[in-house]
Amino acid sequence: MQKIIALVGDQAAPLLLLAAVMEEEFEIHIISTAERRDKAEYVKEALEDFSKVRERYIHEAAYNDMGRTSRLAAELIGDGQGWIVDITGGTTLMALGLFSAARNSKATIVYVDTAGKTILNVTEPTQQQVFCQGFHQPISYKTIFKAYGKWAQEEESIAEEAVMRSLLDYISANVRRWSEFWQWYSGLQ
Repeated sequence: MQKIIALVGDQAAPLLLLAAVMEEEFEIHIISTAERRDKAEYVKEALEDFSKVRERYIHEAAYNDMGRTSRLAAELIGDGQGWIVDITGGTTLMALGLFSAARNSKATIVYVDTAGKTILNVTEPTQQQVFCQGFHQPISYKTIFKAYGKWAQEEESIAEEAVMRSLLDYISANVRRWSEFWQWYSGLQ
């Protein structure tokens, strides 16, 4: 059985995408901070929706302590055989700590590029390879909402919040543009 170790920060999507593309059963170890423990719990709960997940664990590290993250990861992965190390989430220092623990082991180190719809194998950064191209496995809205601490009965209000947020961002951006235009125009007179 494969094992994944991953960092969780503000975004749960990369970890869900990695879980969705796994072809065999696996266990997952989530490293989070005390400040993001609730996020890690949400992600752990959302991972119940994936049939290939057998075990789910949460471990705590400090957001600014690269050494602590590295020691924790090294203890978990041992020689790295059968491990996939996802350095996508968490803080930069946490990702560096995780990478440093895994780089001299047999683990496969990956980075989930959501914009490029690719999971990169960065075990050898100078010889970056594609671990997985495209995200063809569907993830339900219920699972996504669960990973962000929302539940299905809240779907409608979440959609309304998203629309309102987008509208406010649009208004804010355009108010600034109009303000700049009027300043420029006023300067012409």
